[in-house]
Amino acid sequence: MGDGAEPSPIAMTLYEQDTLELGCGHSGRHPAQYDYYVRIGETRDESDAVHRLHDLDLIHLRSMSSTKSGAIVYLIRLTAKGDAVMRANWDFRKSTEST
Repeated sequence: MGDGAEPSPIAMTLYEQDTLELGCGHSGRHPAQYDYYVRIGETRDESDAVHRLHDLDLIHLRSMSSTKSGAIVYLIRLTAKGDAVMRANWDFRKSTEST
C-alpha cells in the first residue's frame, strides 16, 4: 500500500469503493488536484467505512458533523494514494472479469 506509488488492489465494500469513486474525475486521467466532496454515513457500517478509508490514507477527512437522525455527514477529499488504489481495484476487476 505505501504511498500509492506502486498501488495494489485491496478488498473493499461497495460503499468504500463508491466513496473513492465520488472523489475522482472519471475521464481516465489523474486529476492534478482533488476537490472536497460530501459523503453521508447513514449507518454505523457506512461511518466505519469512511473512517477505515481515512485510516488507510485513501481519503483526507476534513470535517464531520452528525444529524438528528444519527447520520454523519463527512467532508472528504480523495488522496493520490486513494486514487491509485481505486484504479488498481478497477484494473483487477477488469482482469478477473475477462478470464
